[in-house]
Amino acid sequence: MFSQLRLFYLLSIGFFVFTLTVILDAFDLDFFSFVSFLL
Repeated sequence: MFSQLRLFYLLSIGFFVFTLTVILDAFDLDFFSFVSFLL
């Protein structure tokens, strides 16, 4: 049960990072300009 929960946690983190990378590529931004845009 715990290993399944941890696997799901890692998968969701990986998916979030992948989606963020795709969005940044689409808008042609780097990570720091995106963070400064959020702030």
